[in-house]
Amino acid sequence: MPDPAQAALTPGVTERDHLRGRIAAPMTLVQFGDYACPHCTEAHPIVRQLMDATEGKLRFVYRHYPTVSDLSRRAAEATEAAAQEGSFWKMHDLLSAMSGDFGEPDLYGAAEAAGLDAGALRSRLDRGAHAERIDEDLDSARRSGVGGTPTFFVNGQRYDATLSADDVLDELELTTQRQSVIARAYMQRLEGILGRAGLP
Repeated sequence: MPDPAQAALTPGVTERDHLRGRIAAPMTLVQFGDYACPHCTEAHPIVRQLMDATEGKLRFVYRHYPTVSDLSRRAAEATEAAAQEGSFWKMHDLLSAMSGDFGEPDLYGAAEAAGLDAGALRSRLDRGAHAERIDEDLDSARRSGVGGTPTFFVNGQRYDATLSADDVLDELELTTQRQSVIARAYMQRLEGILGRAGLP
């Protein structure tokens, strides 16, 4: 069982993680997500917009927490298969656009759209070729006190009631009022999603 009192990302971000954005960005946003979770798919475009609004000051890391269904686990493993072909983010974006509502045919259709061979992918998933990677993320989630999706960490600290949008924006040190207003709006939208998901 996750420990909800634990609020630190464990382990921290390393080269094993999937990273989107500038490596040297001053802020790191980590999401534990599930492709079958509608709240995660709702958060997906907001994270992209937040990254655009902060103009290179935010990098994004995605870790798997597939707990909704067996298919969500297969979807997570499929993105890891795509990662070996250099297409993790393409597969991630395709699955995230499905609003958490997809079947096995949709999974293989997304794989083909990402440039993967659907037959070869099915074989890899059936033999659990990427299961260890998913298990590592699940262990990280447990150690970090994750109890649902989406769960976010900002610079290693859980983004919840104790870490406000203002705290995040102060740390980003945005240079223009416009950047601050836009980024604050996206952070507030993320807070709304967390509230609807019943997460702290």
